[in-house]
Amino acid sequence: MNLTPAADVAAFVSARLRSRHSCSVIRLGDGEGRLLGWPERVDMPALAKHLLFWFGRCDFSVDDVTRMKRDLEYAIYTADIVGLPNESNCEKGGHWLEPELWMRERGLLDRHIICDHELHLQLWREGLLPEIVASAERVSLITCRQVVDEMREFFRLDTLKCYKIPEEANTGRQATRHFPDIYNQLFEELKHNAIGELVLVGAGVLGKAYCSWARRAGGVGLDIGSLFDGFARVDSRSYLSGHLDEFGLGTKGGNE
Repeated sequence: MNLTPAADVAAFVSARLRSRHSCSVIRLGDGEGRLLGWPERVDMPALAKHLLFWFGRCDFSVDDVTRMKRDLEYAIYTADIVGLPNESNCEKGGHWLEPELWMRERGLLDRHIICDHELHLQLWREGLLPEIVASAERVSLITCRQVVDEMREFFRLDTLKCYKIPEEANTGRQATRHFPDIYNQLFEELKHNAIGELVLVGAGVLGKAYCSWARRAGGVGLDIGSLFDGFARVDSRSYLSGHLDEFGLGTKGGNE
C-alpha cells in the first residue's frame, strides 16, 4: 500500500484551512486496532489492557465500549486522511494489523487519503507543522499538557485556546473520567462554528472522535497525539526516550 508523504498531507490540510473548508486527519495504531477488532477478533481481556493504559480503569459497560467503538468508526468513515500502521509496525502482527484490515473489509482504503500513522512525527521532523498552523485563522488544542504559552510563542500565535483533558493513565498513574464525563462536555463544546479553525488533538482513542467533531463544526481536526508529550518534555513513548530535546519547544525552528 502506497502511503501519502507528509508534505502532501501538510499541503492538503493547509489548503483546506486557507479556503475555510473542513477536514479531519486521524491516525490509527494498535490501541485503536484492539477497539476496532472487538468483539469479533479481540476479546474483552485484550481490550481491557488498553482501556487501563488510556483511562486507568476497565470497568466500562458493554454500552460504553460500544459507544467508543461506534464513534471511532464514524471518525474513520468521515475522515479525509487516515494514518495506518507502516510496514515496520505491521511486521509486529497482532493488533497492529487490525486498522487496515477493518478498513479493507469495508472498502474504505480507496475512499481516503492514506498516510503513515507516524504522520505526527513526520510533520514535526520535516518542519511542516508550522506551515499548517500558519494557514489557520484560529488554533485550538485538545491536550492534557501545559503547553499553551510555549506553543503560542513557538508558533507566533496571538491567541491559543485549550480544551483541557485528563492525563492518560499510562503517565498520569491514576484513573480518570475522561470517558464519559469530559468526552460528553467536549461533544457540546465542539459544536460551535469553527470555520477556519485548526484543532490540534492529542487525546488517544477518543481524539479521533474529537477530530470528526471539529470537522463537523467546519474546522480542521488534526491528530498529533503524543507530540504534545514531546512539546512538554514528557517521556511517554519509546520514540521520545533520549530525544526530548528534539521535541521540546524552544529548541528548533520557530524560535530561531
